[in-house]
Amino acid sequence: SDRCNDMLIHESGFLWNEEAMKERLLSGEDIWFCYCCRRIEYPDVKAIRVVPADIVISGNTVIDLGGVHVQVIYCGGPHSEDHLMFFVPEDKVLYVSDANTKDLFKNKWEYDEAHPETLQDRIREIPHFTQRLAPYVDLMDKLDFEICVPGHAEKLQTKEEVMAEMRAYL
Repeated sequence: SDRCNDMLIHESGFLWNEEAMKERLLSGEDIWFCYCCRRIEYPDVKAIRVVPADIVISGNTVIDLGGVHVQVIYCGGPHSEDHLMFFVPEDKVLYVSDANTKDLFKNKWEYDEAHPETLQDRIREIPHFTQRLAPYVDLMDKLDFEICVPGHAEKLQTKEEVMAEMRAYL
């Protein structure tokens, strides 16, 4: 999305070294969870290169793939305010990536990288932002999908399963 790309542009100017990363932690510009993930994914943090997106979407659009259409829906959601979801009406499949997960930046929480086995338990304890969750749930409910493809789940969900899960957080 355009808002996500704004963040990519911002982060493309970051220095990627241990000192600069720790400064962003102390200032609150970054969070411990992302710091730890970057350290795991990039043993040499100097190799990190953030670049702006090649394609930027502002608002909703439809992409015609030749008989199959993808509705790109600017949805916001409980995870962040800049999310897109992708609905394929011909297949009744909704791709939400991590739009329905919790906001790890704006919630206060701690994560001990020495105990990665506790990460999912800690994330479960974080509340959803219901003011962003409610309109997101309403938007999902209006779509005629049968299968939901979440970004960080172990399995696909039916519409009934994902809607029940989301409503339980309300």
